[in-house]
Amino acid sequence: MDHFIRNIRKTGAVSSCSSEVARILAESLDLANFDTVVELGSGTGAITKKLLEYVSPNALFLALELNEHFVEQTKKSCPKALVYHDSAENVKKYLNKHGKETCNCVISTLPWTLFNEELQKKILSSILDVLPPGGEFLTVSYTFSSLMPAGRRFRSLMRGQFSDVRRTKPVWKNLPPLYIYHCKK
Repeated sequence: MDHFIRNIRKTGAVSSCSSEVARILAESLDLANFDTVVELGSGTGAITKKLLEYVSPNALFLALELNEHFVEQTKKSCPKALVYHDSAENVKKYLNKHGKETCNCVISTLPWTLFNEELQKKILSSILDVLPPGGEFLTVSYTFSSLMPAGRRFRSLMRGQFSDVRRTKPVWKNLPPLYIYHCKK
């Protein structure tokens, strides 16, 4: 927890997402039938580990994380995942590295409300660039962040870019509680 608190501006969290959040994310998608899955903001690998339980063993699963300490933790706890120390903006670079132009889905735990409008747009554009029509994007958002200007702005950006944007009921089994947005291109 200390590492989360000391790096709150980069991690956007005080702790890892709960196993309940990981389960909901994993069960919201048809991961067993996807050939390419991307996770943005793998953190310590709590979500990564659960997703890998559902992803086909033949699928490409890659994750991007800015915090080098978290990259190493995720690599140790999830050796089947390809984890890169880089910004979410560079997702296409890593897909291309593995011979892919697109992916079936992007799952994100990025701290969107800590990003200014330019960065929100830049990362969202990178996500849209790698999703084919019908591709899916899941992201988490703390319940309180929907009251913040950056949270409202990001929700508006998603609604303007995706054909379908749905939000779960609050996931109370997380500290702090959060919503999960499920978007389709």
